[in-house]
Amino acid sequence: MTSRLRQGLLGAAFILVGVVLTFGAFRFRPDNDILASALVLAWGAVLHGGTYLLPASVTVPYDPLGHPALHVLGIVANAIYLGAAAFAIWTFIRWVIRRP
Repeated sequence: MTSRLRQGLLGAAFILVGVVLTFGAFRFRPDNDILASALVLAWGAVLHGGTYLLPASVTVPYDPLGHPALHVLGIVANAIYLGAAAFAIWTFIRWVIRRP
């Protein structure tokens, strides 16, 4: 297996971890969860920014909740965010184990 393929598969695996953590955080979270609050902030930024970027003819019919495509984009943004956090933790653990 080449190094680029291994890096690509590792990145895809951590994005999948991010997807699982995103759905887990929203499904099984308690009311005062810090992780869910951080996810809602990222999701809200995507919805708020996307509402201003899309034309009004697209966003007005979905005004109370936001366009469905923006919700999908918010989930993807959260998955990347949590995947990057999981990768950072994994890298730190590997560094601690290999440290002399």
